Amino acid sequence: MGVRPGTRSKGNTGQPKARRRRRVSEAAAVPVARVQHYFPRCGAAILHLCGDLRRGDLILVRGQTTDFLQRVEQLQRGGKEVATATAEDEVGLATEQVVRPGDRVYRLCF
Repeated sequence: MGVRPGTRSKGNTGQPKARRRRRVSEAAAVPVARVQHYFPRCGAAILHLCGDLRRGDLILVRGQTTDFLQRVEQLQRGGKEVATATAEDEVGLATEQVVRPGDRVYRLCF
C-alpha cells in the first residue's frame, strides 16, 4: 500500500523538529539603543543609545529580519573599551549575528 497523492504520512517525515522560540515579554524589555551602522568584516555595530548599557547586560536585538539574544561582552566609546555607557552616547558593540541599521536594542530585566 502506498501513500495517496496529496496526503502526508503521520510518522517521521525526516524533517528536524522546529525549535520553540523563547518569547520575551514586553515588560521585561527596556529599549536602550538603535543600530546606526554595521561593520560586517569585524562583526560590530555602532549604536545610538537612548538608555544606559553596561558590560554583562543581556540584550535583545530586534528588527524586520533580526531577532536574537546576546550578552554585552565588548563595549567601546571613542575607540576605547568602557564598562558603561549612558543615554545619547554612540558606542561600538561586538555582535554575534548580523544586524541592520534601524534595528532596535532592548535590555532585558529579570
